[in-house]
Amino acid sequence: MIRFGILQRTGFGEKPPVEVEYRLTNLGNRFVAIIDQVRRLQEDVDRLAVLTGAEIEQSGRSSAKRHRSAPSRGR
Repeated sequence: MIRFGILQRTGFGEKPPVEVEYRLTNLGNRFVAIIDQVRRLQEDVDRLAVLTGAEIEQSGRSSAKRHRSAPSRGR
């Protein structure tokens, strides 16, 4: 990311432990809004997956109840 101008690296000190600081450049700051949109999209996908999973789980329980209440056939 440094090579592409997205991050700026600043090193402090000459001997280990060396402190290094990374900052977004002006170009890097332009990605913040995009990353935020991707994060919100992922939250929506996760929320939908949870809802869909709950519906599938409830459907499975209903199906299991129907199978248990079905008459046995000679066993």
